[in-house]
Amino acid sequence: MPHHAHLRRTLRPYLSLLVACLLLVTPLARTQPPPPPAPQTAPTPAPTTPYIPSALQPHRHITFDVALFRPTTTAPKGLNFPPNGDGFFSTNRPIRDLIRYVYASPNVGTSYHFSGEPAWVDNDRYDIQAKVAPEDLAAWQKLDIDGQKAALADFLADWLKLRFHTDTRLYPFYALTLDKRGPKMQLYKPTDTFKTWDGRTITGPTLLWTSYNEITAQGTTMAQLCESLSAHADRIVLDRTGLTGRFNFKLQINFDQSPSTNTPDASGRQYFEIPFEYTAPSIFSAIRTLGLRLKPAKGPVEGLIIDHIERPPEN
Repeated sequence: MPHHAHLRRTLRPYLSLLVACLLLVTPLARTQPPPPPAPQTAPTPAPTTPYIPSALQPHRHITFDVALFRPTTTAPKGLNFPPNGDGFFSTNRPIRDLIRYVYASPNVGTSYHFSGEPAWVDNDRYDIQAKVAPEDLAAWQKLDIDGQKAALADFLADWLKLRFHTDTRLYPFYALTLDKRGPKMQLYKPTDTFKTWDGRTITGPTLLWTSYNEITAQGTTMAQLCESLSAHADRIVLDRTGLTGRFNFKLQINFDQSPSTNTPDASGRQYFEIPFEYTAPSIFSAIRTLGLRLKPAKGPVEGLIIDHIERPPEN
């Protein structure tokens, strides 16, 4: 016991000091204000800058330093990118056609899912002549079809201030699928060529209407075939084949129709507009010669909604 008493007397000053420290610290801890909340930032609004399909994104920005717009109603329709030229020209086409040409991919911007535009975008027709800035001319002359579309997207954004967003809704479409026996198309090789009606030799990926009822394709993807078919059908055609390669083929589409006499293209040949009511039966049967099928379907399809566009400048 004496030993315990001595120990208590020895520790008592230290215990008193510990209790005093606790009494001093505890009120401070209780009265310490909580840390201020983290500052709240407003969510970044969705951009409405021009959307470029993924196939077009790798291409550099092309600047057009000259553009002439002339209202017209009489010239033949056309949109031309002269080989090794310094720009493009469009005749007797509404601005809508240029937007469609750039964005009418299997996923966005076809004529069936295109809204928000002022009436003049659809109704006013222009002859347009545009020249590439000298510093971009070498890059321009090396562009393929996708690159030209990306450059035209630059043109629409720079000269007409085009801004838009996309919206996905349920729409009817045609699904391009594989037939049970698989594809009946030749795989494309970079050395492949073919001759056109006027004797030109075509190298590289190309898809052409070589007559009023025939498509000649070289190095063509299924997405590009869908785009071409969508332009002549009553609804968009979407690729559901799962094929990722490039193919060569000819597609014969037979129908009873006289060629249009008022829309020759730049080569002087007739341009044949194909109403869907003529092509519907034969497109469904003709596509099967390639080992493919078209099936009516309905599902989410991304459409294009214009937020802003300005009239072409008067020249």
